[in-house]
Amino acid sequence: MLVAVVVAFFVCWAPFHAQRLVAIYGTREDHLAKSPTLLAIYSSLTYISGVFYYMSTCINPIFYHIMSNKFRDAFKNSMSHSCCRSKDSTNNKRNFYTAMPLSQRTTSNGTKNSEQFLPLPHIKPNMVSTFFPIE
Repeated sequence: MLVAVVVAFFVCWAPFHAQRLVAIYGTREDHLAKSPTLLAIYSSLTYISGVFYYMSTCINPIFYHIMSNKFRDAFKNSMSHSCCRSKDSTNNKRNFYTAMPLSQRTTSNGTKNSEQFLPLPHIKPNMVSTFFPIE
């Protein structure tokens, strides 16, 4: 899958970089084209590169969908949750990611996660605070 994504990226962005090279090396000091052929190449590469770099953003999700079962399952799960919600959303439990430390989160029964686990015997509280300063 990685090879396909890298090749698609290269193919989709190559016309843009070719167009930029023609813009740099195909012009004189007064920013006019050195020849009519280079001007035609520059004009056609401008349109082709515009289509291809927009296509680059569209082709990646297609590759991931075709080649990755994990991506496919996550996409189906996301679409089913966003498209098929019931009108009463109070009973629906929402899954989300948070930056809150595990020790500060509460569980469904109201206890903190830190109360559920026993402390590790080989780690003392002052050792943790030296590695992870508590503010």
